[in-house]
Amino acid sequence: MARKKGTAAVAEPGTAITLEDLKKRLIARGKSQGSLTYEEISAAFDVLEEIHKLLGRRVKLDQLAKDTLGKSKSGDGVEAVGWWRAGDKDRVAAYCEQDVAILRDVVEHGRAKGYVVVAAQQVTVKWD
Repeated sequence: MARKKGTAAVAEPGTAITLEDLKKRLIARGKSQGSLTYEEISAAFDVLEEIHKLLGRRVKLDQLAKDTLGKSKSGDGVEAVGWWRAGDKDRVAAYCEQDVAILRDVVEHGRAKGYVVVAAQQVTVKWD
C-alpha cells in the first residue's frame, strides 16, 4: 500500500493518520494530561516526507539509516504487527524504541552535518 501524502509516523497499528488529522483531534478534545498541544504537534515534521520533497521519490527509513548511519532497522511495520498479534509486546516495544532511536540519529546527523545520504547521494537538509 502506498503511503498517502502527509502521512505521519503517529498511528495505531494498521492505520494511518496525517498531522492535520492529529491537530484536529487535539483541538476537538483539548489538551488532556500527557497529550501534545496543537503548538507542539504543529512544530513536528515528517522526515521521510521531507526527503520525498527533496528527491521526488519515497525512501524507507531503513534505507536512509543504512546509507546515512550504516545502521539497519531491526524489522519492519508488517513484522511488528505480526509480533503484536502473537502477543510479543516486548519485541514490539523494542522495535519501536530502536525505530525512534534510528530516526533521532538520522535527524541529529542531518542537523549537525547539513545532509543525509540516500543511495550514495548526499541530500542537503536544513533541519533546525
